[in-house]
This record gives sequence, structure tokens and C-alpha cells, in this order.
Amino acid sequence: MKRILIIDDDPAILRILEKRLAVSGFEVHKASDGVEGLAATKAVRPDLVITDVAMPNMDGHAYVKEVHAIEEFRRLPILVLTAKTHTREMFSVDDIERFIPKPYDAEELLKAIEECLMKKQNVPQKCILVVDDEYDLVEIIGKRLELSGYEVLKSINGRTALEKAVTEVPDLIIIDVMMPQIDGYNVCRLLKTSARTRSIPVIILTARDNKEDRKIAEEVGADLFMNKPFEIPELLRQIENLTRDGAL
Repeated sequence: MKRILIIDDDPAILRILEKRLAVSGFEVHKASDGVEGLAATKAVRPDLVITDVAMPNMDGHAYVKEVHAIEEFRRLPILVLTAKTHTREMFSVDDIERFIPKPYDAEELLKAIEECLMKKQNVPQKCILVVDDEYDLVEIIGKRLELSGYEVLKSINGRTALEKAVTEVPDLIIIDVMMPQIDGYNVCRLLKTSARTRSIPVIILTARDNKEDRKIAEEVGADLFMNKPFEIPELLRQIENLTRDGAL
């Protein structure tokens, strides 16, 4: 799960951003000025920082200079989110990734975060195949995964899911049970009996929740059984665990 540090002296802004980012699957940390922000940066080592400019004790400009002077954080992506648009000139091109004026558009901010996190990555993206006959759910999960730095493949039925799994060999598959053509259990069974795909972790994500379903999931080789409705942060934690090198 990607960690984001928000630095702002406005408690309302901190609450709103924390809620929005947490729902999107990020681990969120907060600070009320640059001094707290610098301490939090050293403590939690965020993947990205969102900071205001005008703050007590240490403003956003001073924070950026201080944090980028530390070798470990020299390339730390920083978004400046402020109502004081005239302060843009305070920052050099290399200081920050993006300057976003308040009031901000939530989707624009999430897109900026996604782009910054993608730019930061120096390792190949993990690829996740999302399979569900509910198209809207596939899109929601896919978007959250992309925001967290994953490459996403999508399918709305079992047959195309099998084809994509064999040709693309994703790092993990999230699959519903009740689907047309081939259900999720049989897709999982076929994947786990093929030498090409048997090592791919499979998460069964379904509204069905009884002992029999869990038993079937175990028998077909699923690595995890999760119920709908689910929490995005929990799904991301499980994906991270299952795709970690040497996890299986």
C-alpha cells in the first residue's frame, strides 16, 4: 500500500484529503506544518507528499528545501496544493512534481498522484487481472489498482479471463464466482492445473459466504477468499502480500 503524507495547517483540509485518499486505498499520514512534516517524512518514509505553502513554524517552501537536502528523500515526489497561486515562482522546476491550486478537483488530484507514483517507480509494474461480470466493479477496482501503481488487465467473463491469464501471465488474479460461460471456481481450477499459470495467486472475490463456498475455493486452489462488499485498503494489503517476492 502506497503511503502519502499530507502537510497542511487547515484541519478541515487534512480530514477531507485523508478520507478521500484512504477510500482510494492509500495509507495516509498527516502533519500540520513543515516541522511536523519533516519529522513525519523521516518516520514513515512516504511514497509521495502533498503540502500546502503558507504554514506556521516552517512553510511548504522551506519544507521542500529541507527534505530534498536529505539524500534519502532527494527524489521524493511532492505535490504543492495551495490557494496562493502566486507562490509558484518560489519553487524551482526540480523542487516539485506538480502545483495544484485550491479549490482542487478530487479526480484531478488523484490523477496527479497516480502519475507521480508511476514516474517514481524504477521496477516493472506488477500486473493484476480483474475478472467480474459487473463491468462497473471491474472499472472501480481497476482504477484503484492503477492509482496504487499496478498494471491492470480486465475481463467480464471466465473464458476471456482464461485466455488473458495464459497469454499475459499476470502477477495476480482477482475473480468473481458467478459469471457467464465459465464460473470463477472452474477458472481457478483450470489455472491451477496448468504449468504456465499454476503459480499465479488467485483471490476469489464474491458475495457468497458460507462454509461450502470457502471449501470449494480451497479445493480449486484459490489463495484467498474475500467477501463482497469489501474494503479497498484491505484488498490492496492482500494483493501486496500475495505479490511480494517469495510470498508463495
